[in-house]
Amino acid sequence: MVAVARTAAALVGLAIAVAACGGDDADGAAFCGRLEQQQGLLSGAIGTPAEVSAAVEAFRELGRLAPAAIEEPWDRLTSLVEEAATLDLAQPEALDRLRDLSYESQGAADDVSDWARATCGLELRPATTLGPVGVIPTEPATAAG
Repeated sequence: MVAVARTAAALVGLAIAVAACGGDDADGAAFCGRLEQQQGLLSGAIGTPAEVSAAVEAFRELGRLAPAAIEEPWDRLTSLVEEAATLDLAQPEALDRLRDLSYESQGAADDVSDWARATCGLELRPATTLGPVGVIPTEPATAAG
């Protein structure tokens, strides 16, 4: 149960933010509507096995509606979320794989987020993004003056 909860939390990172088959909806209105309805599930806290399953199914459903413009990046995100849902995060190797999945998802997540903002008027990007951890300076920087 704990591993599922951890996997669920990991799905939130992969969901960013946020299409398998592509839809007939050329302008994406159906996709945008469904994305807006599912936004909380796709980017909110997930802690139960039922919520994990619901999130994976939401990605798949949206994939069936995704317009051609984001079909490929949505399909990549769905595949990554499906894989993340199977990880046992109690295992160190699974945590490494989850980190890799997070990095792998960044380009697709950016593509989908940009499209959703421009087409649907939805902001899918989280307040923070996953990325390389930099070196923290040991002394404060001084202002140039």
